[in-house]
Amino acid sequence: MPFVVAFISLLVPGLTGFALVRACIPGERYLCRHDLLKLCLGIGVGFGICSCMFFVWLLTYGTVHALYIAVEIGAAILASALAVYRATGCGLCRLPPLPESTLTRWRYLVLIVAGLTFVSACPSRLNPAFTPKARVMHGQSGT
Repeated sequence: MPFVVAFISLLVPGLTGFALVRACIPGERYLCRHDLLKLCLGIGVGFGICSCMFFVWLLTYGTVHALYIAVEIGAAILASALAVYRATGCGLCRLPPLPESTLTRWRYLVLIVAGLTFVSACPSRLNPAFTPKARVMHGQSGT
């Protein structure tokens, strides 16, 4: 039972945000290739909106009632209805492809540099022997 409650509490904000993002960036009535992007954006938007709703609810009523869950589910249904109403065709699929520019020629070099920076930063965070505090504890100088 706790798993079901946790799943619903994560599903409702995600659905709310996905529906709002689909309403702002209209899509087809069926799923299109850009819906994964809309889902990732929508999860963050949904949790932010539900957090603001929860904050306002606590300011207004002071405690959480079962009515708050109904309000949150109602917001998800309203956002979903708005997304279905606005489903006129994917605006992202209709955009013309971008021309090859000088910035895209450098993308592999940028990816390699970013990857090497990330890999070089990982050992200092994962292994406590690399931190300055660990060096001081082992009798070495901290600078």
